[in-house]
Amino acid sequence: MENKFFNLLLLGLLALGGTPPATADSLASIAGSNIDQWNQALKQRDVEQVMALYTDKAMVLQSNGQVSQTRNSIRSFWKLVFDTQSGDYSFDIEGIQKSSNKIVLAAKWSARNGLNSTPYGSAVHSYDGKVTNVLVRQSDGSWKAQVQRWN
Repeated sequence: MENKFFNLLLLGLLALGGTPPATADSLASIAGSNIDQWNQALKQRDVEQVMALYTDKAMVLQSNGQVSQTRNSIRSFWKLVFDTQSGDYSFDIEGIQKSSNKIVLAAKWSARNGLNSTPYGSAVHSYDGKVTNVLVRQSDGSWKAQVQRWN
């Protein structure tokens, strides 16, 4: 009886255009896929590939307190990062939480910059921080960042 009820509920959700609740495995899969897309775009230093990971109405809260609320200002932020900072950037998942049609993805970001022109030879400068993405499911089934907070 319980299985019939669940199946009917699932069928009803699908018929109404809804989606079944995400399981822990699917959350991990969604988060992993999203982080992989970010890491690929960062590795390639491709501003347009990064922009494809944001919703049309995304907002980026930068660690310096500035807020980018338009696609052009977000694009300018990433262009500045890629133009002025060398090295490798990456995100690593630290936590995942689902709330209705949103996923909150907490990650550690890190950057490793090689400096070859120091008076003492080559050196590596590294720094890291936290980034939080609020992902929203798109009509095509993809998940994109609607809000991104850096610190």
